[in-house]
Amino acid sequence: MFHPCRAVPLRELAGAAARTPPALVISIADPGEEPSDARLAQDAPGAAVLRLSYHGHEGRGTTWITPSSIAALQAAVLDVGEDATVLVHCSAGTVRSPAIALVVRAIQAGHDVDTPQYLAPIVAAWATDHPHAEPHARTLACADAFFGSRRHDDGFERTLLAHQEARPARFHPAGVPAQAPAIPKAKRPLYGAG
Repeated sequence: MFHPCRAVPLRELAGAAARTPPALVISIADPGEEPSDARLAQDAPGAAVLRLSYHGHEGRGTTWITPSSIAALQAAVLDVGEDATVLVHCSAGTVRSPAIALVVRAIQAGHDVDTPQYLAPIVAAWATDHPHAEPHARTLACADAFFGSRRHDDGFERTLLAHQEARPARFHPAGVPAQAPAIPKAKRPLYGAG
């Protein structure tokens, strides 16, 4: 299952768009720090643009993603088509944009309130493309609320946490499993402050 959506930092948007021209760019920035229309048009010529403006970290402001943002995201993705290439950027490309990229991939796979998709294979494919991401927990929680994920195992947050917990242990160069330090079980993901 491949859905052409990738998260990148703003500084890499032009290069990513040159390699694979997107039909849609989702631009995420802190309020008041949004890139100009001219910059986005230059970096990704011809792409439709959806702007989302919210803070990524606690203490940096009080503007957060809302269910209406997820609704606008869903409409924009459906407008360009499920097979259209989508690039998502935020300032660093590791917190907000990977979380939105995961939601976009689910929408591209047909995830909706009335037709929820099994998210584990979507999360696994996304994780391969975004191995260093620390997805924004508040964004995933907002998507869960929008799509009505009520069971403990069917939402973005829980599915991603289960995927992270199931990853194989680290290996030494000689191939011998390393002793991983004991990590206490978390009740919610510890990545992506917010």
